Amino acid sequence: METLLDQLHKSQIKCGENLFITVIQNYSIASRPKQALFTLLRIKDFGVQPFVRLLNTLLNALIQNHQYHLVHALFKNCRKKFGIIPNVFTYNILIKGLCKNNEVESAIRVLDEMPNMGMVPNVVTYMTVLGGYVSRVDMVSAKKVFDEILDRGWVPDAMTYTILMDGFCKQGRLIDAVKVMDGMEENGVEPNDVTYGIMIEAYCKEKKPGEALNLLHDMLKKKYVPSLALCCRVIAALCEEGKVENACDLW
Repeated sequence: METLLDQLHKSQIKCGENLFITVIQNYSIASRPKQALFTLLRIKDFGVQPFVRLLNTLLNALIQNHQYHLVHALFKNCRKKFGIIPNVFTYNILIKGLCKNNEVESAIRVLDEMPNMGMVPNVVTYMTVLGGYVSRVDMVSAKKVFDEILDRGWVPDAMTYTILMDGFCKQGRLIDAVKVMDGMEENGVEPNDVTYGIMIEAYCKEKKPGEALNLLHDMLKKKYVPSLALCCRVIAALCEEGKVENACDLW
């Protein structure tokens, strides 16, 4: 990749930002985040002015490669050093990086500062913070963020509901997870295959194979294909509870 860029530079062929976005994405896939960052540092040598889409691509590449310290540094210097004005997607990516690095308090500070910077947080912003709280198993804070999403009139998507349900299930709070799933269906949001998988696994763990089997049937009716591992988990749970006939029917 470096050789191609050197040849491109020597040829003085005019190119646009999209080329460098592709280069950064490929460096990310190859787990070469420093080269991705260096692409931005040398882009003006090609006569190209970077814009916010390239910045966002690079920030995501750094997060995907766990270079969280570089994410904040790049965000902090993007205006002064590169003349790039961040947008709401940039802030959301920064918040994602902070949450993945277990810096949820810092993410909340960024969220609170967004209006002062002329940015309006959106449902993705709050969903990302919710995921951060769930990752550290702080379900009280996660539920508060979820309630704020609802209070703002936003309809959470299936993934948002599923993240919250997964957090409750990991704490062994199956009843709370079921309440979230009920609310999900009341709001007209269809569970997806991940939702079903999490709840079926939770029912099996709590030794409630009958409920797990019912959900598995619902999953099949909605044309989702459960994994072999999930089916085996339900069969094992049924056998443990002496429901061998049901296990054989499923097999």
